[in-house]
Amino acid sequence: PTAPKTDLTELDASCVELTTYCETGQMSELFSCTASIAVLIEGTRKSQLEFTLAPNVQIREGSLFQVLVTGYNTRQKPVTTSGATVDYWIFTTRRADSAKTILDEQRSVVGFRLLGVVFVNLISPNIQTVSTADNEVTIQIQLETEVDPAASLQIEYPMAFSEEAALEGATITTGDTFPRKVTIRHNDNIIEIETQDEALPRDTLLEFTVVLSNPSISPPP
Repeated sequence: PTAPKTDLTELDASCVELTTYCETGQMSELFSCTASIAVLIEGTRKSQLEFTLAPNVQIREGSLFQVLVTGYNTRQKPVTTSGATVDYWIFTTRRADSAKTILDEQRSVVGFRLLGVVFVNLISPNIQTVSTADNEVTIQIQLETEVDPAASLQIEYPMAFSEEAALEGATITTGDTFPRKVTIRHNDNIIEIETQDEALPRDTLLEFTVVLSNPSISPPP
């Protein structure tokens, strides 16, 4: 029997198109990416990042597929067992069938430890209406690592909240858990709280308030 002929012109056009996506950084045309979080027993959470290749895209055996993880924010502290942080990754390749048949799997891959994590416990406006030009916002944070003096804490917020009244000498007040002597600078949408003599403590709820402008609506709590 004669093997079916392949339309090389059509394949060439598809190859050029896919190569263009690579060169221009249009990765969403080559694969999709979804992230999800599952709540497991005892309140622990499992994060999952899933890449699905487009119909005409293949990764050859032995090829390198590299993902750059630049950082992430979290509202929960890492889970610890016997004083050690549970930080393992699982890598799995699966077929695109309905059963998602596993092709390869590598478990218990040691991850990385994040240093200097800042947990944001609260961002709450005092006024939640649009009838005022500015608004006092209470912010509570918690540091994972103690920062020795001279210590500096920098907060950057959306430019929409730095207009009008907030730019005219906006008031920033630190709570009792902050060091007693701090230097505060507020330029545009960046706040810097600096201490020269005392450290910024870890595992301590640090609270401060700042007067920001209201754009069209106050930020939700």
